[in-house]
Amino acid sequence: MPVLLLTLQLTIFFLTAASPQTPQHLPTDLRTWGGDSASKFSSSKAENASSESMADWLLPSVEPVPSMTARSFKSQFTYTFSVSPGPKFLRLYFYPAIYSGIHDSDLFFTVTSGVHTQLRNFSASLTVAAMEPQVDVIVKEFSIHVWKNQTTLNITFSPSPTFYGFVNGIEVCSMPNNLYFKGERKPIPLVGTDDSFYNINNYTALETVYRLNVGGVSFGGESDTGMF
Repeated sequence: MPVLLLTLQLTIFFLTAASPQTPQHLPTDLRTWGGDSASKFSSSKAENASSESMADWLLPSVEPVPSMTARSFKSQFTYTFSVSPGPKFLRLYFYPAIYSGIHDSDLFFTVTSGVHTQLRNFSASLTVAAMEPQVDVIVKEFSIHVWKNQTTLNITFSPSPTFYGFVNGIEVCSMPNNLYFKGERKPIPLVGTDDSFYNINNYTALETVYRLNVGGVSFGGESDTGMF
């Protein structure tokens, strides 16, 4: 179900793998999540193509929402979001654990949206194990562009052969035009050089690798300006 939908080019969805009747919230930053079971965002064949299950354990450092529940799938599965044109943040939440007997080592999959591949043969457990400092939940964040003739954004999960795919939560959030995608009129200089530039246009998708807080104090999502 849509958790929050604002017009005027601003769209925000928080979707987690759970029943719509289950209260979903993240107390630390006041976001409200909606369950994907029987929602208009998931495949019409969701019950046959996927399964909703709870993690066998939840580490003390991990928030129950959206990490406690996951949707796993043995075959290709697509979420469809009704969105306005323009740039979007896409955030995918993964908590590697055992879900209904499916071990985290059995979860390898690819994620695509339109012509872009966000993740290829991805393993959340291997990714988390290799991260320093150590984390328990991984959030993969991407910046993508929705064209003027598009009314929907499709996020497709494709399990690798003999493996499963899964996801705990999906977040779609609009962002201002020209924040990152500036095109040929405003090329971005390569750090440390005077004559090397990159043109980032609307055909480009970006992945957030590092997030820095330059000065100031940390603040939660409730204090953010809709960007979370």
